[in-house]
This record gives sequence, structure tokens and C-alpha cells, in this order.
Amino acid sequence: MYRDASLSLEETIARLEAEVRELRALGGKQRERRLVVTAIVCMMIAIHAIIGCVATKVQADRFLHEASRQLGGRTSDLVACLHRLDARDSDLDACRSRVQDCAAAP
Repeated sequence: MYRDASLSLEETIARLEAEVRELRALGGKQRERRLVVTAIVCMMIAIHAIIGCVATKVQADRFLHEASRQLGGRTSDLVACLHRLDARDSDLDACRSRVQDCAAAP
């Protein structure tokens, strides 16, 4: 802040006090209130964002667990189908062998 060297200490103090009064008259308290309200609103938005992130994480974990469970069920179904297919192939090979034995027997 500029200080005029020709002013006495009392005059400088009086000038500074006058400036402080002017600043207070300009709405210093209102500005502080606006800042407090803005800070509270920002905190509420941040809290809601955090809650949203946590809820999304929980839902994603739930979906992952459900998808894993379904994949496990489908994997076991596929394994069962492969075993049945192997059994049918074995039966078909045995049937072909019997047909060849019957054809070679005359």
C-alpha cells in the first residue's frame, strides 16, 4: 500500500481507518457470508459426488459378482455338454465298430 512520507503517523492511521470503514461499508460481512454459503454448497456437491462414486462402485461390484456367477453356471453347462458329446462320439464309434464287424462276418 502506498504511504505518503509527508503524512504524520496519526494522519496515516486516520486514513487507514477511513479505508477500513469504507471496505466494511462495501459489504465485507455479506461477502464473507457469500463465501461461506459458496463453500457449503461446494462441500455438499463434493459429498454428493463421493456418495455417487461409492454407489457406482458398489453397483459395479454387484454386477461383476452376478456376471461371474452366471459365467460359472454357463461354464459348467458347457462342460456337461462336452461330456455328453464325448459319450455320444464313443457310442457312435462303438456302433460303427459293430457294423464293420457284422459286415466282415459273412
